[in-house]
Amino acid sequence: MSSAGFSITGQADLNKKLGVDISDTPVFTIYRLVKKDLQRVRQADAIYIACTALSTFVAVTYLSEDLRMIVISENVAAALSVEKLLGVRLNVPGRRAFTRNSL
Repeated sequence: MSSAGFSITGQADLNKKLGVDISDTPVFTIYRLVKKDLQRVRQADAIYIACTALSTFVAVTYLSEDLRMIVISENVAAALSVEKLLGVRLNVPGRRAFTRNSL
């Protein structure tokens, strides 16, 4: 990400390797992991959650509303790309945060 011009203010992982373990991760675990270092999170312009096997729809919704900032995952980015490609509007989590931040 830094090679694309983004500054990384922090990172965390779940230390999971198997797809089934990743996909079984509870929403609250994702939420808690992001909010664990809230001071560092508040310094960021956005939060990026990387992993297509991770079920992030609900977590992105809660985090973007709670933190009032952009939270994007690989799955959200894919949905936004589909919207643009097909000219449709999907139920994309965190949309209000995108709108507030003029994305």
